[in-house]
Amino acid sequence: MCLRREAHRRCRCPSAAVTPPLLAEIRNALQHTSRRPKHEDAQYTIIDDPNEGYALGQGTFAFGLNSVGAVVGYYDNGKTHGYERAPDGSYRTIDVGKRGSAATDINDKGAIVGQTNFYADGGSKRCPAFLLTPKDKLKRFEPPDAGCSTDTFSIGNDASIVGDYIGNDDVYHGFVRAKNGEIAVLDAPGAVDTFASDINDGGTIAGSYEDDDGDHGYIRSADGAFATFDAPGGPAFGDIASRINNLGEVEGDYSNADGVNHGLIRNPDGSLVVYDAPDAGHGAGQGTFGYAGINNQGTAAGSYWDANNVSHGYLRSSDGTLTEFDPPGSIWTVVWDLNDVGAVTGSYIDTFGNFHGFLRTP
Repeated sequence: MCLRREAHRRCRCPSAAVTPPLLAEIRNALQHTSRRPKHEDAQYTIIDDPNEGYALGQGTFAFGLNSVGAVVGYYDNGKTHGYERAPDGSYRTIDVGKRGSAATDINDKGAIVGQTNFYADGGSKRCPAFLLTPKDKLKRFEPPDAGCSTDTFSIGNDASIVGDYIGNDDVYHGFVRAKNGEIAVLDAPGAVDTFASDINDGGTIAGSYEDDDGDHGYIRSADGAFATFDAPGGPAFGDIASRINNLGEVEGDYSNADGVNHGLIRNPDGSLVVYDAPDAGHGAGQGTFGYAGINNQGTAAGSYWDANNVSHGYLRSSDGTLTEFDPPGSIWTVVWDLNDVGAVTGSYIDTFGNFHGFLRTP
């Protein structure tokens, strides 16, 4: 879903992050694919739901990853279906309602959050999000006045869920759903639109908001207090705050005046660290995107777009070492999540134009 963001952001939300490239983009990636993949010691597990389709734009997409290596996402066979891949390699389909579904995150206890009407053609007035508990109890929910526009991004280990939605006022609002089912609406001070992306084990939420000056980041503590901040140089454009770890370190990105993206980390003391993948492009729409997570060791993950407009994955350790990577056979890679042992998950396109999920373990 994430309708507004898909119009002008590549990586604000799960649906935008893995929006299948256009045919021209796939052809471009095929033209520029490296014939000499970089050697690395990491291990890759391909994630292909057995029910996936093989037409252009179909396949398996991976969104969420927990500490034991369970992966959730969706597969497309003409309709989108949520799935969970267990650490033993078994799959189960998660369909909620008659329209497209996607599982967007999984916590360490095995609770799964997701959303409905995923990439489906309109026609629905209500498209609830869902929580699937570790005991397989399904709970549907939606923020007030959400209509068919609820996006879910993160579930904490206490089953708190964050996301955002378009209200009847045609404005984006963040929300947090507590374990008891109560939903609180999040609006950053002075915001025109508010987006909520992640929550840590202490109940602190990270996200971005827009006002007339541009995009800003915020951190909302469990008691409801907002702390806001900007990218270097003031209000910018981008996911200023996308993910947060238990230490209070925040990962995000921003676009400079030339439209080039840079990764961003905000330390708990408020200081900012800007970083770039070595092979990131320097043109408008290119650069380094920080939205795939920052774990409790300070390792950050994301994707970068090179000078040929091809996407690749990266990991950046707390000492600043940045490792670029692509799964074997990939011509286009996007990373969406990582865990505390440094495993990451995401999706890639192979040389036949098919989509696969992957799990990269150190």
